[in-house]
Amino acid sequence: MAKAVQRAEMPTSGANKGIGGKKSGRSAKDSGTYFERMTEDFFSQDGVSAKRIIGSGALGKIMKDPTLLGDVRISYPILAKDILADCKFGYGGLTQLTLKKLWFDKIEEEAKLTNKFPAMIGKFKGARGKNSRFIAFSWETWKELMESLSDLVENYEGIINGIR
Repeated sequence: MAKAVQRAEMPTSGANKGIGGKKSGRSAKDSGTYFERMTEDFFSQDGVSAKRIIGSGALGKIMKDPTLLGDVRISYPILAKDILADCKFGYGGLTQLTLKKLWFDKIEEEAKLTNKFPAMIGKFKGARGKNSRFIAFSWETWKELMESLSDLVENYEGIINGIR
């Protein structure tokens, strides 16, 4: 009778599970780049411009070029300033995602240098559909964004009332 051969065990700590939560040859960098492209594609619709910043992060710091800071720049014609986003993919798994204050501090500093609204855009690794992706703003950024939109509405209403 043949002896059963034991199956090789897969390492669990430090193993990269790739984009869909499955083990693959993708590195964390590839997964991040994939998510940045997904973000660019999602927001590049209906008059909105989104641009993935190639070589963002380290290259922007090394070259001291503020146009290479952040991961994705999103331009809504209605907003006074663009949104500069740092994209985070995974960092916890299917049901949770860790956000670090350091990341918020970094994107806020980069957004100040480029006069943009800072944001964090994230995706739960392996999750699909509604509520698998999100955008996070600090309270101060959210307030500034809403005040900017409120001013725009007030100006618009003033113009409309002046025409009547």
